[in-house]
Amino acid sequence: MDNHGSLNVLDLSKTNLFGELPNSINNLKSLNYLDLSYIKISSELPSSISNLNSLNYLDLGSRAIPPSIGNLSQLTYLSLPHNNFRGQLPSTLGNLNSLNYLNLDSSNFSGEIPTSIGSLSQLTHLSLSYSNFLGQLPSTFGNLNSLNYLNLDSSNFLGEIPTSIGNLSQLTHLSLSYSNFLGQLPSTFGNLAKLTYLSLDKILYNQEVPSFLGNLTQLEVLSLSQNNFDSNFPIWLTNITKLLRIDFSQNQLKGPIPSEIEAQNELQTLDLSNNKIEGKIPKWFWNIGKETLGYLNLSFNLLSKFEHPPVVLPWKNMYLLDLSSNMFQESFPIPPLSTNYFLASKNNFTGCIPLMICKVCALEILDVSNNQLIGQIPQCLLNSSNSLVLSMRNNHFQGNLPETFINGCSLRTLDLNHNQIEGKIPQSLVKCQMLEVLNLGNNKLNDAFPFWLESLPELQIFVLRANGFHGPILDPCINFCLAS
Repeated sequence: MDNHGSLNVLDLSKTNLFGELPNSINNLKSLNYLDLSYIKISSELPSSISNLNSLNYLDLGSRAIPPSIGNLSQLTYLSLPHNNFRGQLPSTLGNLNSLNYLNLDSSNFSGEIPTSIGSLSQLTHLSLSYSNFLGQLPSTFGNLNSLNYLNLDSSNFLGEIPTSIGNLSQLTHLSLSYSNFLGQLPSTFGNLAKLTYLSLDKILYNQEVPSFLGNLTQLEVLSLSQNNFDSNFPIWLTNITKLLRIDFSQNQLKGPIPSEIEAQNELQTLDLSNNKIEGKIPKWFWNIGKETLGYLNLSFNLLSKFEHPPVVLPWKNMYLLDLSSNMFQESFPIPPLSTNYFLASKNNFTGCIPLMICKVCALEILDVSNNQLIGQIPQCLLNSSNSLVLSMRNNHFQGNLPETFINGCSLRTLDLNHNQIEGKIPQSLVKCQMLEVLNLGNNKLNDAFPFWLESLPELQIFVLRANGFHGPILDPCINFCLAS
């Protein structure tokens, strides 16, 4: 590297280089971009790297950070994710006065965060998720006045969340999920007026939903799952009207579907699963995110009916709808026509599956198992050209399987266990060459053993128990006939 003093960019990432980085790297006086991520060179870097005075972008990947890092006064970007170096973060890091991006995700640094981190006044992005830092967050965190992104997910910090985080007035993204902080959420969090993303999953366990979160009127993402909240839905949610994603799953929230979400017209994701929400889905609910809602999970609640449901549930961009494990006693609902995954198992849905289901043309998973459905299975489902998983076990479906399965049938799973299907297994089922699971147990089929199914190349699970199958289990023409 002796003859490349004018080199500005050196990107060695994702190469097969190994060995050690030469000391001559300090000759690259004009270097301002160095990326060493995802390569096999030694984890130890030459101390001469601190002589690269023009460097402003440094990605060390999993290499150790040299104590002399503080000499890189022009550095604006420093990334050390998945770092295997076991030691303390050098306090000289606080000398990087120009730094605005610091990523230490999944690092093995131990000990406490040095208080000098509070000197990084230009820092806008700080990520310490899945790190092994111990001790308390220093109160100097409150000095990071330029910070707009802070991620402490799954970190091992102890003690209480510093109230000084409430001083970070520029913060737009804050994530503390699955971390080990103790105590109450500081009320100073209500001062974070610019916050658009807040994730506090499994950190407020057995606490009340903090009312001061209602001050965060710019929020677009609010995730408070797995906190064991045992109350009604927070009324302060009416103050926040820009939400795109709400996740209150795996709590103990009680009562009806909360009217507090009625004003969320741009909602894209709503997860209220694993709570104690009861009663009906109200009429106004069909207007929430009609043009935007793509993910709706109401599973594992106590919901029992729909109020004035439309013929087809109305959301135009829905890809996942999960109503499973509730107490619905309605006729079978038709999911939005855009739906890829419709999960409605473990309810008491009644009646037939309407032929309108055939218009849900992008369907990939349909799980209606453990209901009270009757009638014949719509042939369009069995002849789907999608890679379809079809689980319809533990119902009262009747009639025969269709005589003709089409070329290009893309069924992957057909589970009809515990129904009242009669007749024979049509040999055209061999056209479903992607079939992996075929479960026809506990029906009223009466047929010779379908040895011809051995031609299905992907078949892994095959159940015929408790039917009326008879005859040899092997094809006599293949196994016993003499060649002509």
